[in-house]
Amino acid sequence: MAGGGVGQRWDGFTINITKPDGTTQIIGPFTCSSDVASDWKAFTPDQVGTYTIVFSWPGETVAATAALQNTGSATMNPDNIGDFYMGSTSAPYYLVVKQDPVPIWQEPALPTDTGPDQ
Repeated sequence: MAGGGVGQRWDGFTINITKPDGTTQIIGPFTCSSDVASDWKAFTPDQVGTYTIVFSWPGETVAATAALQNTGSATMNPDNIGDFYMGSTSAPYYLVVKQDPVPIWQEPALPTDTGPDQ
């Protein structure tokens, strides 16, 4: 996190999806919507089979933001302006899509017995 709740939004995230037929779909590059680099993207599979999903981020240099330049705040540190955060690429994640839907988990009924003390 660079700059707390009003800090930098990291840029360049990509999600590379290889479909069962070998074609690829890339989501991104996009800017993270959270100042703590937490985000999500929706994807709906359109083929049966195994998908390979890889996330990557090229890395980024901490930019000067109003929050980082506010030296009166104990949580905002202007000393990291210009620091480079190295990027990363995930290991592949495999998603298996089946023709027949997998049943969702059923919530069990609540107990109706009030116990011996009731």
